[in-house]
Amino acid sequence: MRFASALLLVVSGLLAATAGAQTPTPQAYTLSAEVTQNGRKILMTIYRDGPKVRVEMAGEGVPGNMHTLYDFEAHKVYWIMEGPQPGCSAGRYLSARAPIGVDPFTGSAQTLAELPKGSQRTFVRREEVNGIPARLEDIAVPANASAPDVVQPSRLWLSEPDGIIIKMEGAKRGGRPSTILEVKRFTTEKPQAALFSSPAACQMTNSEMDDSGVMRAHAEANISAKASGEVNLADQTGQSAVAVSSTQGKTPAQSTAAVTAVALQVSELPGPAPCRRKLTAKGAITVNGPATVWYRFYANVGGLQFAFGQQGTTRLAAAGSVNVTKDITFPGSRSGELRLEAAVQGPDGRHDAVQISDVATFRVVCGPAPPGK
Repeated sequence: MRFASALLLVVSGLLAATAGAQTPTPQAYTLSAEVTQNGRKILMTIYRDGPKVRVEMAGEGVPGNMHTLYDFEAHKVYWIMEGPQPGCSAGRYLSARAPIGVDPFTGSAQTLAELPKGSQRTFVRREEVNGIPARLEDIAVPANASAPDVVQPSRLWLSEPDGIIIKMEGAKRGGRPSTILEVKRFTTEKPQAALFSSPAACQMTNSEMDDSGVMRAHAEANISAKASGEVNLADQTGQSAVAVSSTQGKTPAQSTAAVTAVALQVSELPGPAPCRRKLTAKGAITVNGPATVWYRFYANVGGLQFAFGQQGTTRLAAAGSVNVTKDITFPGSRSGELRLEAAVQGPDGRHDAVQISDVATFRVVCGPAPPGK
């Protein structure tokens, strides 16, 4: 399920068109929302005017703002950092439609469809959220549908008649629900044209993004690491912590098992130059039987450097879970999303059904630790 765990760019997992909504999708709008992550608030504003979308993000107590500009007619995406350490990089946007992750009308109809099997949605009442008429629903998710530390939705408010989620509450297993997303303002007025002007000076990269938010980079490494229980591709010093080998020529045993759950957490730590900050991404992959498991970390912004490549394989001798940990370094300040996908890999190297973790978002400001860290 692509539920966004109350993180940055949460719209990809939380702003949804309901299955029965018939309202035509506006081609111009402004949406401002407040997202709460680990007690800290993130303000996000999405502007759209036809084939252009601008997303602005500002974290509470964090200097600088991260903006992303999509032009899906010119097939370009720009990542713009404003503040003490400004910068701009750009890549190719592959789609001819708005990115799902920042379109509240089409962005997560699939998210509601991907609620854990057995989840129940129940109508409670109609009420307004910040002046927006809405339909309140309770969500009951099966107790063992995810790892204990994964936030699952508990209540949502769907706007009427548009059918987008304008507020959501959620909690970890056994925890107390709290607001993780709330839309403060939504209007279909046309935004100012100046918001969509392409940056004058922006470094072009080889990154490519599709409308699901998946990033690709040419010459991506294909390295695998194998261990019985824990796979840690880089320790605090950046040295290899396990034996690393190419998957080429390897033939894993046939398996009828499947990946049943994928979870992801990220933490920001001191890192190497030039940024002096890094992320450690820790994923947990669960299978229901012995299997060779393929996994891949990916981000929706360019320029990130994944220690020993973005993907790998690991072998589990029986049903259970394995942790995969990845250090990620930065050439400059970045803000965006991380995901982890995993699947059972067959003898021919092909993957079974791919499972994708919830979104784990990050906002790394290079230099000393941001206030509150």
